[in-house]
Amino acid sequence: MSDSDKKLTINEIYHSVQGESTWAGLPCVFVRLTFCDLRCNYCDTEYAFYEGTKQSLGEIVDAVAAYNCPLVEITEASRYYKRMFFHL
Repeated sequence: MSDSDKKLTINEIYHSVQGESTWAGLPCVFVRLTFCDLRCNYCDTEYAFYEGTKQSLGEIVDAVAAYNCPLVEITEASRYYKRMFFHL
């Protein structure tokens, strides 16, 4: 299976302003994954634990590219899932 055929469950993809890190204040596209297994005690997005739709990496890339924004944040994901995005 090629990378573009692999599917992840995506809770939402949206454009906003980065609020954390050295990128704070810059426009950013957020890709919020579903099924985060970390369950951090400070998590404010518990709705993302279970809700979402399956999307291929190609579909995700297309959705992100539509915002024409160079800064992208993959959120709500364990290191296992983030490895799939590393080459992007």
